[in-house]
Amino acid sequence: MLFRSIFKYVYDRGKGSGKREAVGEVLYNRGLVNAMLSVEAIRNGMAKGDGTRITGEHVRWGLEHLDLTNARLEELGMKGFMHPIRITCADHEGGGPVMFQQWDGMSWNIISDWIPIMRDVVRPKLEAAAFEEGNLLAATMRNC
Repeated sequence: MLFRSIFKYVYDRGKGSGKREAVGEVLYNRGLVNAMLSVEAIRNGMAKGDGTRITGEHVRWGLEHLDLTNARLEELGMKGFMHPIRITCADHEGGGPVMFQQWDGMSWNIISDWIPIMRDVVRPKLEAAAFEEGNLLAATMRNC
């Protein structure tokens, strides 16, 4: 559905800025996901503010309150395109699993199933690195 809409409303109207054949490639898809995350964060942030003026704080709040369920992804035309994620102040990862792709010289191929994240292994390392970098920068740590 998503790609059909892109062809219908963008490329078929002569408004595509890239090659039509690139639609659906991994970098194109990554750009779509990033654009959708940005728009959803801004939408959330506008709901936090007065709806007319948005600040960086509103956008950060919007990012930290993203809850992209399958139902919301379906509304956006992106169900099945990505795994649902829920972002919070304490969890910028989204809590979702990962999968791996491999380039064969011609195209990207999915080479794994969805793999659950190893939060118990990775999270302590991330927090230690963030604490160390925060100290180097004399940054004030946020309390979520």
